[in-house]
Amino acid sequence: MSRTFTMLVALALLASVVSVATATTYPPGPPYRSCPDSVTLFQVQRSDTLANACFPALNDTVLGIRGVIVGFRQQSTGRIYMENSNGADYNAVQIYTRNIHYENLGYAVGDSISVLRGVMGVYQEEYQIAGNSSSSDTNATFIRIQKIAPGTLPPERVGTTSTYNWAPVPTNHPGRPSVASLVRVEGPLRVARRGPGAGLYSETYWLCVNADGSAPGDSICIDGGYMTTTAAAMVAPAEGTIINWVRGIMRRAAPGGTDCLLISLRDVNDISVQAPPNLTDAYPIAENQIRLQFDKNLHKASAENKANYKLASNLSGSTVNAAVLVGGAGSRVDLTITDVLPRLSLESIQSRNIGSATCPACLSTQQSQEFILGVLSIAEVQAPLPDSLIGEPCLDKSRFAGLGQAYGPRLTVRAVVSAKQSGALTFIEDAANGKRSGVAAYQVNFPHLVGHQYLFATNVQEYYGMTELREETLIGDEGAVTPPAPLLTTCAVLNDRSCDPNQETDTAEDFEGVLVRVEKVKVVGFDDPWVPPFPQGGSFRVAGPYPACTDTIRIDSGGDTHFPGFTPELGMILNVNGSFYFTDDRVPQIWPRGDSDISDLTDVGPGTTLELSLRVVPNPGTSHRISFVVPRREKVDLAVYDVLGRRVVVLAKGELPAGAYTRDWNGRSGDGTQTPAGVYFYRLAVGKEVRTFRAVRLN
Repeated sequence: MSRTFTMLVALALLASVVSVATATTYPPGPPYRSCPDSVTLFQVQRSDTLANACFPALNDTVLGIRGVIVGFRQQSTGRIYMENSNGADYNAVQIYTRNIHYENLGYAVGDSISVLRGVMGVYQEEYQIAGNSSSSDTNATFIRIQKIAPGTLPPERVGTTSTYNWAPVPTNHPGRPSVASLVRVEGPLRVARRGPGAGLYSETYWLCVNADGSAPGDSICIDGGYMTTTAAAMVAPAEGTIINWVRGIMRRAAPGGTDCLLISLRDVNDISVQAPPNLTDAYPIAENQIRLQFDKNLHKASAENKANYKLASNLSGSTVNAAVLVGGAGSRVDLTITDVLPRLSLESIQSRNIGSATCPACLSTQQSQEFILGVLSIAEVQAPLPDSLIGEPCLDKSRFAGLGQAYGPRLTVRAVVSAKQSGALTFIEDAANGKRSGVAAYQVNFPHLVGHQYLFATNVQEYYGMTELREETLIGDEGAVTPPAPLLTTCAVLNDRSCDPNQETDTAEDFEGVLVRVEKVKVVGFDDPWVPPFPQGGSFRVAGPYPACTDTIRIDSGGDTHFPGFTPELGMILNVNGSFYFTDDRVPQIWPRGDSDISDLTDVGPGTTLELSLRVVPNPGTSHRISFVVPRREKVDLAVYDVLGRRVVVLAKGELPAGAYTRDWNGRSGDGTQTPAGVYFYRLAVGKEVRTFRAVRLN
């Protein structure tokens, strides 16, 4: 009897999942063809409907595409290039992942993945799978990708300058079946033209022809900057340079308005060039060590000759004491130095006479890179430039930022990740905490975890008055540390955008990027254009301190992602934690890290002794509001279970301070699936105490 009941429940759940899926997805291709939602790489790439009857129409939602990762776009908006392991024609596609960089989330080239859901689209003449930004359904808005297992890299699709001739791209171009695939061209090739100009987008684009003069009308276009990190972008070699071989991701694009095929390098290992290396980056890795990054793998003997390096301050007595090729091979060199300049000084390193691994006799000319000496704290980065404070008008900006919105010189910081927010921002702070100890980092391009301390190189930019870090390069993950606690402040201080020339009072600049806390603030309405009632997980405004409530500040939802389970109501009295940030138009905001950063004090008066409680209303109802009281700071676990005892969704988890809280449940499970109507159990665990509540959810 029990087994039969379980099977019936399982079938009912399956039916509900199927009905949801078919209600929100569209079979690919014209309606008169019978095609499944689950498609293959061939079906999304081969547009000839005679050869592929199930080619999806634009904006079709498709499911279950599988393949092996062959490359990532590592800067700006993220992209994954995936290919079938057989390496056949029309068996690769690009996946547009927006601000999510999966290479920083444990995914790697060679991993076998499944795109659980995505939307068919076109980008620069190339088919892609993306999210549907126009949808109000969060689960449909963002593409969903799942790692299956380590896979087998497909064979490189070997071609010639004729096969992959760069432009134009007619319907029968022999390179079209290789778009989005990993391709290779054997040399020797000769650099015939370099950008920018003449259809070549920038200095990282160049054309190659066969060095022996064969097929003189054909050439391939190599792109050294689209898929690499900005610091590792490869500038076009000099005209006449010989290339032994090249490989990369075949892309179809229109740089400069020319419809063409490009071979995009993923890193320095994708090309063998008979040319000297170029110094592309330099930054400290310790107080007496700096790391140099080149655009090619290096010849070990010349790379480790300390005489090939010189500090700009060498005439004052600074010296390079040792040079080590990192790992014994590759494109990075660590220098041990003695520098007479003080910490935080601008220094530069010069290199020369260094050969590449493939051409030891191709020696580099003198090149240099600037950097800031020492490993900096965030407080040192955020310290204002004295000259800007006495200027007209007074301007509070980092001394390490460039002019206007230009980047400043490379520098190295050690800091703790305090929050990872929606979109592209990560907030980092000094472990010691304090005013001016936080900053926002834009699109951090290495894997990072909240609560971990990292050593990394970066640039500082003043972005619309907000100090931000850009172009980060990881040096080391130093492990988990005690995260900084929120700094208590007020709405009045966070609204004070005045410049403090003498640095005598607290202003908003002192809390920029810092994890802050405001207490006893009251939920109030927006003036325009939003007015109550507020949606679940939506932004709202608070005024404080209660009861005067003279100053207001926005509590930002990050597009319903910062606190998805909290629904604000007019008149609520709250304590709010979150990262403090300015928008582009200098509007101050607090960005909570989750539902637990908001404490509802509405029903808790001064001196009240709190008791553990749990309540669900309406019961029955199509959705439920859960109110609970935590009597003391304690670890909390609030979850919903079905009648079989299976956990459906977690509504709150982690340590919470004493207070009254609310969460809302709309009937969706943890993976976004709509659950069927029926009886559900709410279980609240606070330390070792447990409360349960039985409620009925209606359709």
